[in-house]
Amino acid sequence: MVAPSGSAPATLAAAARAGRRVGDDLLVAACVDEPAHALLSPTVTSIDLEARALGSACLDLLVEVWDAGELAHPVRVAEARLIVRGSTAGREPAV
Repeated sequence: MVAPSGSAPATLAAAARAGRRVGDDLLVAACVDEPAHALLSPTVTSIDLEARALGSACLDLLVEVWDAGELAHPVRVAEARLIVRGSTAGREPAV
């Protein structure tokens, strides 16, 4: 798992210098999805936190608290999306 945002290319380069094959003997995933992850070689698996939807849900919750003073449903669940790409492909099974 690599963080912060933008660190995936440097991670791939460091792995190559160390003689590691990303997606084979080293699996890499990023904490934040970025369009560039689909263009790297190998492409990088990412977690999309759906920040816009999360921010919108937080605002809705704030308005609900502001208007009602309490929450009918105090627990909310925000789901992230896993975007699987080549960097976590793993080794091909032996035949």
